[in-house]
Amino acid sequence: MQTSISLMFHLITEGYNYVKILAQNNITAGLPDGTFGPDVKVTREQFAAFLARVLEPSFRPALPKPKGELEVHYIDVGQGDATFIKSPSGETILIDGGNNGKGKVVANYLKGLGFQTIDYMIATHPDAYNLFSKKC
Repeated sequence: MQTSISLMFHLITEGYNYVKILAQNNITAGLPDGTFGPDVKVTREQFAAFLARVLEPSFRPALPKPKGELEVHYIDVGQGDATFIKSPSGETILIDGGNNGKGKVVANYLKGLGFQTIDYMIATHPDAYNLFSKKC
């Protein structure tokens, strides 16, 4: 949702963080064309709906249910961490990869789950125990 919010309201400069909070809390979704329309006048009815959604969460529209489940795997690589995530949309993310020489451990674990590729890799910091060995 974070990505869609930033794309949806990219034209807003002043007050962006406040609008983002409204969208993240399902108080507003913006206009049908995917923008927020900061210069569009708000009717009394629209203002009342905003106010009701802020004050009473049960007035907020239901969020769509994700298609699929979030999977999180913490892979034992000794010192350091390796976390593999599969999003409900099927995208895969590897956060850190364990210490030098543990690349094969991670690769074999992921192959065992049936994954051949990783969409995103994130190194939280450049220490050797967070990055893959070159010999994966």
